[in-house]
This record gives sequence, structure tokens and C-alpha cells, in this order.
Amino acid sequence: ILVQQELATLKELVWNHIDTLTGVPAAELAKELIPFASFNRHRKADPADDFLFRNAPAVLYITSDWGLDAGLAAQNIELMAVAEGLGALYNGYLQRISDKNDRLKEWLGIKGETIKACMLLGYPKVHYVRTAPRREAKVTLR
Repeated sequence: ILVQQELATLKELVWNHIDTLTGVPAAELAKELIPFASFNRHRKADPADDFLFRNAPAVLYITSDWGLDAGLAAQNIELMAVAEGLGALYNGYLQRISDKNDRLKEWLGIKGETIKACMLLGYPKVHYVRTAPRREAKVTLR
């Protein structure tokens, strides 16, 4: 599911859900919700702070009964996006919070399905000439 034209509605549904989940005293906040509470605090203090969505103009959700299928689909989408000059960023935070949001899933038309992957898509402001340095790969050929 690609959300681009109605991105503002998607964001509202996500942030309202986060507000509901994190609207408890800090001592009662579930450990897995701490990052979302932080994102929400920053967003409320500075609406331009779009850490969760990274100011991306499009959000892509991939549903699947099997995580490997979703991962393979996401990998191929990322390769094609980059080949077309787009930037693609996997967003595990957005995937997890969206998968627990029944109202959002109903709006997306995927009620009862599992969101296995989420990607932010857009045209990057920066293009790198080469990748970051990596350790040498350990490869065994037999």
C-alpha cells in the first residue's frame, strides 16, 4: 500500500494512536513505547521535527503472512526505487506502531492483515559517491 496523496491523514492516524498509547504516566509506560513517546514529545515541541516520517513524501506498507516474502518484496522495491533515483528507508518503528493500529489498518483497507515491512520513499537531498567503509567480508568457497 503506497500512501502519498493522503499522507497527512496517515500521519494524523499514527500520531493519534501514539498519543493514546503514550498518554500514561512515565512510570506506567511500556518499555517498547518509550521511543514513540520521545518522538511524540519532539514533534509537539517542534512540528517541523518529523523524525518518525523523515519528511518523506511517500510511505509504503507491505503486508504478508510470511515475513520472508515481505522482506524479499521490500528488497526488490528498494533496488528498483534506487535505480529510479529515489531514496528508500526501512522504518521499523513505523512498521511496528502501524501494525498495532487497527483504525489505521481499517483506513488502509488491510484490516486483519499483518504489516511486515514499511519504507519511506522520496528523492534524497544528498547523493553519496560511494558507500560507507565496511569490514572485509568473510566468504568461504568450496
